[in-house]
Amino acid sequence: MKLSCVPVLALLVFSSGRAATGEVLDSRPATVLQVVTQAGYSAKLNPGDSKNGPFITLTIDGDVVYLNLEGCKADGCKRVDATTGYDADTSSDEVTEYVNGWNASHYTQAYSDTEEEVAYLDSSYLMTGGYTRANMVAWLKAYLDDLTDFADNLP
Repeated sequence: MKLSCVPVLALLVFSSGRAATGEVLDSRPATVLQVVTQAGYSAKLNPGDSKNGPFITLTIDGDVVYLNLEGCKADGCKRVDATTGYDADTSSDEVTEYVNGWNASHYTQAYSDTEEEVAYLDSSYLMTGGYTRANMVAWLKAYLDDLTDFADNLP
């Protein structure tokens, strides 16, 4: 019985057990823009000003997606926040229920602005310490998939 543990133990000791790796990228706005455009998206970088940080705009199926780069310094940014807004009757119970239901079952966050009559869908991606191209592209694709679902079903 003791001998049967040896093959299992050998597999545990000698298997690599490592995740697939990729180049760790810096979080400067130009690098984020390059990742997005090389993934096939048409994107434009706005450097921001004294009040607002840099952001990237994408136009996808007529919708404008903002990738707001937050906490930026000379060596890079801390995170990117994706956000898109849709005109909606935010005072209606139907929109409120939809937004609340969305948040109960999705990782992206929905909220409504009653002053602007807009329903938003947001998602954040942390870049502190670096990130891989594949991981950021997968995050963006997941956000865009959720965005399609959100927009298609928004009352």
